Amino acid sequence: MKVLRSLVMYISLLGLLAGCLAQVSTPSNYFLLTALSPATETLLASPPSCPAVGVSQAVVPAFLDRPQLVTHRSPNQIEYAEFNRWAEPLEDGVTRVLRENLGRLLAPEKVYAFPWSRNMQLDYEVHTVISQFTADLQAEQVVLVVFWRITRPDGNTTLIAEEKVYTAEMQGGRPHYSQIAQSMSATIAHLSEDIAAAVLRLQGAGSGVAED
Repeated sequence: MKVLRSLVMYISLLGLLAGCLAQVSTPSNYFLLTALSPATETLLASPPSCPAVGVSQAVVPAFLDRPQLVTHRSPNQIEYAEFNRWAEPLEDGVTRVLRENLGRLLAPEKVYAFPWSRNMQLDYEVHTVISQFTADLQAEQVVLVVFWRITRPDGNTTLIAEEKVYTAEMQGGRPHYSQIAQSMSATIAHLSEDIAAAVLRLQGAGSGVAED
């Protein structure tokens, strides 16, 4: 009887050890949001005329403020991809790519990411608050819902504000997480284009609040 009990305990321990080893050996994949190509054509007719723009840190909700990529199959159910993770905090990635994109659409030397020097002479600040940034596996698309605004350098005087939904399709069957990251980058590109165009409208208007 003692031998049987010992054998059962031994088998159980082997099972637990095998499970632990399986978890340890499962590699994690790490992804980055990517910016527009350096060869992207600027929207400026005369690059030296570009205003100085500061990009504030993006704000993301708590359910997105974690390493895992997030997908959803219904409006009120999300899933975290335990072994498919961001290589940097999502809010840092969004801020970084938005700054790079605006630099390529406007002028790299005139677009700055927070924090910037107090002595920096900015013309505008860009603020973004994200409420959704997930991959919809049923619709095979990425959805970005973001409120963005452009302010004076004091951060208080809002010149343009808009809440918008950006989507990017994921091609072919069940998408891989690298494809999800690529599609998410595409939505940030669309957001960047809208913000860059708004900056140029403001610059063209000279002063005053833009009317939508």
